Amino acid sequence: MPFDVVPRSQGFGALVQTDDSASLLEERTRERLNDALSRFGVLIFPGLMADDALHVALAGIFGEVQTFGAKRIFRSANFDEDGALFRPDSDKARLLRLNWLWHSDGVYRERGIRAVLLRAETIETGCGDTEFADLAAAFDALPQDLRSRIETLSVEYSFEHMILGADVPSVSADERSRLPRARHALVQTLADGRRSLRLSPPYMERVIGWGCDESQALFHQLADVATRPDFLFRHRWAAGDLIAWDNRWTMHRVLPYDDRGLRRDMRGAVALA
Repeated sequence: MPFDVVPRSQGFGALVQTDDSASLLEERTRERLNDALSRFGVLIFPGLMADDALHVALAGIFGEVQTFGAKRIFRSANFDEDGALFRPDSDKARLLRLNWLWHSDGVYRERGIRAVLLRAETIETGCGDTEFADLAAAFDALPQDLRSRIETLSVEYSFEHMILGADVPSVSADERSRLPRARHALVQTLADGRRSLRLSPPYMERVIGWGCDESQALFHQLADVATRPDFLFRHRWAAGDLIAWDNRWTMHRVLPYDDRGLRRDMRGAVALA
Protein backbone atom coordinates (compact mmCIF):
# COMPACT_ATOMS: atom_id res chain seq x y z
CA MET A 1 0.00 0.00 0.00
CA PRO A 2 1.56 3.33 -1.07
CA PHE A 3 0.48 5.20 2.07
CA ASP A 4 -1.23 4.67 5.39
CA VAL A 5 -4.08 6.74 6.80
CA VAL A 6 -3.86 6.74 10.59
CA PRO A 7 -6.82 8.34 12.40
CA ARG A 8 -6.06 10.54 15.36
CA SER A 9 -6.85 8.90 18.68
CA GLN A 10 -9.53 11.47 19.53
CA GLY A 11 -11.97 13.39 17.41
CA PHE A 12 -11.41 14.05 13.74
CA GLY A 13 -8.33 14.30 11.53
CA ALA A 14 -5.80 11.70 10.37
CA LEU A 15 -2.12 11.33 9.50
CA VAL A 16 -1.13 10.29 5.98
CA GLN A 17 2.16 8.42 6.19
CA THR A 18 4.26 7.51 3.16
CA ASP A 19 7.89 7.01 2.20
CA ASP A 20 7.14 7.71 -1.45
CA SER A 21 5.43 11.03 -2.11
CA ALA A 22 4.99 10.23 -5.81
CA SER A 23 2.71 7.34 -4.86
CA LEU A 24 0.16 9.87 -3.56
CA LEU A 25 -0.53 10.89 -7.15
CA GLU A 26 -1.12 7.43 -8.57
CA GLU A 27 -4.55 6.94 -10.13
CA ARG A 28 -5.44 4.12 -7.74
CA THR A 29 -4.76 6.31 -4.70
CA ARG A 30 -6.74 9.40 -5.70
CA GLU A 31 -10.13 8.06 -4.66
CA ARG A 32 -8.69 6.83 -1.38
CA LEU A 33 -7.32 10.28 -0.54
CA ASN A 34 -10.61 11.88 -1.53
CA ASP A 35 -12.52 9.51 0.71
CA ALA A 36 -10.09 10.08 3.58
CA LEU A 37 -10.53 13.86 3.41
CA SER A 38 -14.32 13.51 3.38
CA ARG A 39 -14.19 11.10 6.31
CA PHE A 40 -11.61 12.75 8.56
CA GLY A 41 -11.87 16.44 7.61
CA VAL A 42 -8.16 17.14 8.05
CA LEU A 43 -5.27 15.15 6.57
CA ILE A 44 -1.79 15.77 7.95
CA PHE A 45 1.20 14.83 5.78
CA PRO A 46 4.09 15.15 8.26
CA GLY A 47 7.46 16.05 6.78
CA LEU A 48 6.26 15.67 3.20
CA MET A 49 8.67 18.36 1.95
CA ALA A 50 6.46 19.07 -1.07
CA ASP A 51 7.55 21.43 -3.80
CA ASP A 52 5.06 23.60 -5.70
CA ALA A 53 4.47 20.94 -8.36
CA LEU A 54 3.56 18.23 -5.87
CA HIS A 55 1.50 20.69 -3.85
CA VAL A 56 -0.61 21.70 -6.86
CA ALA A 57 -0.97 18.09 -8.00
CA LEU A 58 -2.28 17.07 -4.58
CA ALA A 59 -4.77 19.94 -4.60
CA GLY A 60 -5.98 18.76 -8.00
CA ILE A 61 -7.06 15.46 -6.45
CA PHE A 62 -9.74 17.29 -4.48
CA GLY A 63 -11.06 19.70 -7.11
CA GLU A 64 -10.27 22.40 -9.64
CA VAL A 65 -7.23 24.32 -8.43
CA GLN A 66 -7.87 28.03 -7.96
CA THR A 67 -5.52 30.51 -9.59
CA PHE A 68 -4.22 33.67 -7.93
CA GLY A 69 -3.39 35.86 -10.90
CA ALA A 70 -1.21 33.51 -12.94
CA LYS A 71 -0.20 31.39 -9.95
CA ARG A 72 -1.78 28.39 -8.25
CA ILE A 73 0.29 28.64 -5.06
CA PHE A 74 -0.12 31.56 -2.67
CA ARG A 75 2.38 32.71 -0.06
CA SER A 76 1.42 33.78 3.45
CA ALA A 77 4.48 34.99 5.35
CA ASN A 78 5.31 37.59 7.97
CA PHE A 79 8.51 38.74 6.25
CA ASP A 80 9.37 40.03 2.80
CA GLU A 81 11.44 38.42 0.06
CA ASP A 82 14.59 39.94 1.56
CA GLY A 83 13.89 38.35 4.94
CA ALA A 84 12.87 41.52 6.79
CA LEU A 85 10.00 40.96 9.24
CA PHE A 86 6.95 43.14 8.71
CA ARG A 87 6.61 45.97 11.22
CA PRO A 88 3.94 45.07 13.81
CA ASP A 89 1.91 48.17 12.93
CA SER A 90 2.17 47.67 9.15
CA ASP A 91 -0.86 46.91 6.98
CA LYS A 92 0.64 43.56 5.97
CA ALA A 93 1.11 42.46 9.59
CA ARG A 94 -2.41 43.56 10.54
CA LEU A 95 -3.92 41.66 7.62
CA LEU A 96 -2.01 38.50 8.52
CA ARG A 97 -3.38 38.67 12.08
CA LEU A 98 -6.89 38.22 10.68
CA ASN A 99 -5.91 34.57 10.39
CA TRP A 100 -5.86 34.47 14.20
CA LEU A 101 -9.68 34.65 14.07
CA TRP A 102 -11.80 31.53 13.69
CA HIS A 103 -12.92 31.30 10.07
CA SER A 104 -13.70 29.12 7.06
CA ASP A 105 -12.18 30.19 3.77
CA GLY A 106 -14.04 31.85 0.92
CA VAL A 107 -17.56 31.68 2.37
CA TYR A 108 -18.23 35.15 0.96
CA ARG A 109 -18.03 33.81 -2.61
CA GLU A 110 -20.76 32.06 -4.59
CA ARG A 111 -18.57 29.08 -5.47
CA GLY A 112 -17.46 27.14 -2.45
CA ILE A 113 -14.05 25.73 -1.56
CA ARG A 114 -13.70 21.97 -1.20
CA ALA A 115 -10.23 21.90 0.29
CA VAL A 116 -7.29 24.06 1.28
CA LEU A 117 -3.78 22.60 1.29
CA LEU A 118 -1.17 24.45 3.33
CA ARG A 119 2.51 23.65 3.80
CA ALA A 120 5.15 25.05 6.10
CA GLU A 121 8.03 26.35 4.00
CA THR A 122 9.76 28.07 6.91
CA ILE A 123 8.53 27.98 10.48
CA GLU A 124 10.23 28.53 13.81
CA THR A 125 9.37 26.67 17.00
CA GLY A 126 6.28 28.09 18.71
CA CYS A 127 5.34 29.99 15.59
CA GLY A 128 1.69 29.99 14.63
CA ASP A 129 0.27 26.53 15.19
CA THR A 130 -3.12 25.90 13.54
CA GLU A 131 -6.25 24.85 15.41
CA PHE A 132 -9.19 23.12 13.71
CA ALA A 133 -12.85 22.84 14.71
CA ASP A 134 -15.29 20.08 13.70
CA LEU A 135 -18.45 21.83 12.49
CA ALA A 136 -20.34 18.58 11.84
CA ALA A 137 -19.85 17.43 15.43
CA ALA A 138 -20.84 20.91 16.61
CA PHE A 139 -24.12 20.74 14.70
CA ASP A 140 -24.91 17.32 16.20
CA ALA A 141 -24.24 18.72 19.68
CA LEU A 142 -26.80 21.51 19.38
CA PRO A 143 -30.10 21.10 21.24
CA GLN A 144 -32.82 19.71 19.01
CA ASP A 145 -34.89 22.89 19.18
CA LEU A 146 -31.91 24.98 18.03
CA ARG A 147 -31.12 22.57 15.19
CA SER A 148 -34.75 22.82 14.04
CA ARG A 149 -34.63 26.61 14.29
CA ILE A 150 -31.56 27.05 12.10
CA GLU A 151 -31.73 24.26 9.54
CA THR A 152 -33.66 26.34 6.98
CA LEU A 153 -31.89 29.67 7.55
CA SER A 154 -29.74 31.44 4.97
CA VAL A 155 -26.93 33.85 5.82
CA GLU A 156 -25.31 36.82 4.10
CA TYR A 157 -21.55 36.24 4.13
CA SER A 158 -19.68 39.43 3.33
CA PHE A 159 -16.05 40.47 2.98
CA GLU A 160 -17.19 44.03 3.63
CA HIS A 161 -18.57 42.95 7.02
CA MET A 162 -15.16 41.64 8.01
CA ILE A 163 -13.43 44.82 6.79
CA LEU A 164 -15.73 47.04 8.83
CA GLY A 165 -15.31 45.01 12.00
CA ALA A 166 -11.58 44.28 12.01
CA ASP A 167 -8.34 46.15 12.57
CA VAL A 168 -7.44 46.41 8.90
CA PRO A 169 -6.56 49.24 6.51
CA SER A 170 -9.59 51.36 5.66
CA VAL A 171 -11.15 51.18 2.19
CA SER A 172 -13.38 53.62 0.39
CA ALA A 173 -17.12 53.17 0.03
CA ASP A 174 -16.62 52.47 -3.67
CA GLU A 175 -14.02 49.80 -2.93
CA ARG A 176 -16.30 48.22 -0.32
CA SER A 177 -19.16 48.02 -2.83
CA ARG A 178 -17.01 45.78 -5.04
CA LEU A 179 -16.03 43.35 -2.29
CA PRO A 180 -17.51 39.85 -2.65
CA ARG A 181 -20.61 38.71 -0.80
CA ALA A 182 -22.82 35.63 -1.09
CA ARG A 183 -25.87 34.01 0.44
CA HIS A 184 -25.59 30.41 1.59
CA ALA A 185 -27.52 28.02 3.76
CA LEU A 186 -26.32 28.12 7.36
CA VAL A 187 -26.65 24.34 7.59
CA GLN A 188 -25.22 22.29 4.74
CA THR A 189 -25.59 18.59 3.99
CA LEU A 190 -22.37 16.70 3.28
CA ALA A 191 -22.01 13.93 0.71
CA ASP A 192 -22.34 11.23 3.38
CA GLY A 193 -25.59 12.72 4.71
CA ARG A 194 -24.16 14.43 7.77
CA ARG A 195 -25.06 18.05 8.36
CA SER A 196 -22.59 20.77 9.19
CA LEU A 197 -22.60 24.41 10.14
CA ARG A 198 -21.33 26.88 7.55
CA LEU A 199 -19.62 28.96 10.20
CA SER A 200 -17.12 31.76 9.66
CA PRO A 201 -17.90 34.49 12.21
CA PRO A 202 -15.86 37.41 10.81
CA TYR A 203 -17.75 37.22 7.50
CA MET A 204 -21.28 36.49 8.77
CA GLU A 205 -23.25 39.70 8.37
CA ARG A 206 -26.81 38.61 9.10
CA VAL A 207 -29.43 35.91 8.78
CA ILE A 208 -31.69 36.70 5.83
CA GLY A 209 -34.88 38.24 7.24
CA TRP A 210 -33.39 38.87 10.70
CA GLY A 211 -32.03 41.99 12.33
CA CYS A 212 -28.33 42.51 13.00
CA ASP A 213 -28.41 42.06 16.78
CA GLU A 214 -30.48 38.86 16.63
CA SER A 215 -28.26 37.48 13.88
CA GLN A 216 -25.01 38.21 15.70
CA ALA A 217 -26.34 36.68 18.93
CA LEU A 218 -27.03 33.45 17.04
CA PHE A 219 -23.61 33.45 15.38
CA HIS A 220 -21.89 33.92 18.75
CA GLN A 221 -23.95 31.10 20.26
CA LEU A 222 -23.00 28.72 17.46
CA ALA A 223 -19.33 29.72 17.61
CA ASP A 224 -19.25 29.08 21.36
CA VAL A 225 -20.43 25.53 20.74
CA ALA A 226 -18.18 24.89 17.74
CA THR A 227 -15.02 25.96 19.60
CA ARG A 228 -15.57 23.79 22.66
CA PRO A 229 -12.33 21.92 23.45
CA ASP A 230 -13.83 18.52 22.60
CA PHE A 231 -14.41 19.66 18.98
CA LEU A 232 -10.87 20.97 18.44
CA PHE A 233 -7.39 19.80 17.74
CA ARG A 234 -4.13 21.67 17.34
CA HIS A 235 -1.40 20.96 14.83
CA ARG A 236 2.10 21.94 15.87
CA TRP A 237 3.85 22.71 12.63
CA ALA A 238 7.28 21.55 11.58
CA ALA A 239 9.01 22.64 8.39
CA GLY A 240 7.92 20.41 5.51
CA ASP A 241 4.52 19.48 6.93
CA LEU A 242 1.53 19.75 4.59
CA ILE A 243 -2.10 19.76 5.72
CA ALA A 244 -5.26 19.39 3.63
CA TRP A 245 -8.58 20.29 5.21
CA ASP A 246 -12.15 19.93 4.02
CA ASN A 247 -13.41 23.50 4.09
CA ARG A 248 -17.04 22.35 4.10
CA TRP A 249 -17.07 21.03 7.66
CA THR A 250 -14.03 22.47 9.39
CA MET A 251 -13.14 25.89 10.71
CA HIS A 252 -9.61 26.94 11.61
CA ARG A 253 -7.42 29.67 13.01
CA VAL A 254 -3.72 30.44 13.48
CA LEU A 255 -2.85 30.57 17.16
CA PRO A 256 -1.32 33.95 18.08
CA TYR A 257 2.47 34.04 18.16
CA ASP A 258 5.30 36.57 18.38
CA ASP A 259 5.18 37.84 14.81
CA ARG A 260 7.75 40.50 15.69
CA GLY A 261 10.51 37.94 16.16
CA LEU A 262 9.52 34.54 14.75
CA ARG A 263 9.44 33.80 11.03
CA ARG A 264 6.47 31.97 9.51
CA ASP A 265 6.33 31.30 5.76
CA MET A 266 3.40 29.19 4.54
CA ARG A 267 2.45 28.19 1.00
CA GLY A 268 -1.08 27.24 0.02
CA ALA A 269 -3.31 25.88 -2.73
CA VAL A 270 -7.10 25.88 -2.98
CA ALA A 271 -9.34 23.21 -4.55
CA LEU A 272 -12.75 24.58 -5.53
CA ALA A 273 -15.95 22.68 -4.89
